[in-house]
Amino acid sequence: MDIVNSDSYANTAIGQVFTPLKWALWAIEKGPYKDWLAGGVILDPTGGSGVFLEAFISKAQSEGRRITNEMLQRLFMVEIDAKLCNDAIVRLKTQYEIEIPESNIVNDDFFNVQLPIRATSIVGNPPWINFTELPRAYKDFIKPFFIHFGLVPDLRKVLWGGSRVDLAAAVLAKCVQDHCSESASILFYLPLSLFMNDGAHHALRELAFAHAAFGIEEIHDLTHIK
Repeated sequence: MDIVNSDSYANTAIGQVFTPLKWALWAIEKGPYKDWLAGGVILDPTGGSGVFLEAFISKAQSEGRRITNEMLQRLFMVEIDAKLCNDAIVRLKTQYEIEIPESNIVNDDFFNVQLPIRATSIVGNPPWINFTELPRAYKDFIKPFFIHFGLVPDLRKVLWGGSRVDLAAAVLAKCVQDHCSESASILFYLPLSLFMNDGAHHALRELAFAHAAFGIEEIHDLTHIK
């Protein structure tokens, strides 16, 4: 797969929708938190300022649990924005007196990353932006991934910049193919259109990713929540 460099967008807000801590807590309570306590490996592929990692720490401390170095070594996040990575490190240290291993907070574009782990739970809130809305140069970087994961049945659309597939769909596809252990679970905040609307996300709903498949267990419609 031919890939162009994405470094010029390392500090650009591409589809950022930040998650309040209370909703990160709500998400991890659906299963990832218990998985972590039982020895599972956690990954947030588009970590922002680290709110999902914070949720694990916050909940464990609120329950009076001793958080060991071994537990911290099983928390991973990837974030393209170096400032947000630093914000996560500083907030966990100052508010919770916790230091996650620096190698576990990866400052890079998720599509550049191959991690030395397979996660048992993946959580997060991938960028909410479709291909047509991306900066032109970033489209050149991301096109091969849309094609590689089979998200665009009409290659002409993506090659000409006309695909309306969400970037979140590509993040989900990469997680399934490259970062999940066997029987892993994924809990994401996603645009409902990925699952409900006709057209752009048909390939995603066919679950036709290269070399991997997954099934949908639940959809929580939160459109009524402010």
